[in-house]
Amino acid sequence: MRYYIDTSVLVAYALEGDPNHKKAVEIISSLNPGSEKVISSLTLAELYSVFSRRVGELEGKALVKYLLRRGDVSLVDVDFNLVFRKLELAWRAKLKTLDLLHLIISNLLGAEMITLDEELREAFTKLNEFG
Repeated sequence: MRYYIDTSVLVAYALEGDPNHKKAVEIISSLNPGSEKVISSLTLAELYSVFSRRVGELEGKALVKYLLRRGDVSLVDVDFNLVFRKLELAWRAKLKTLDLLHLIISNLLGAEMITLDEELREAFTKLNEFG
């Protein structure tokens, strides 16, 4: 099984003071040990952005490295030309821009979306129900 891990889960997982920390740890722990957990360069950019506003530079960079190692998450290459060809999904998903891009990426990767964002989770479910 392949899982696309959303930024919301990774941030909460990495920051013990985050109100969703415990939930994120439970989510990550509940995924099959042999499963593939992936992120994209978009997730990486969001992690740097979020951490730059919440912690210092050295800690933020260390947290990103920690997530890639301890979170057992792999950075996968995504062809954004393919992502942009699927933008018509916006009418079905009705999401904010970055959430829409994450949804499309998870779809292209054939990965289940793992997120704390209820709206994004619902859009993922709806997209998969109707193909």
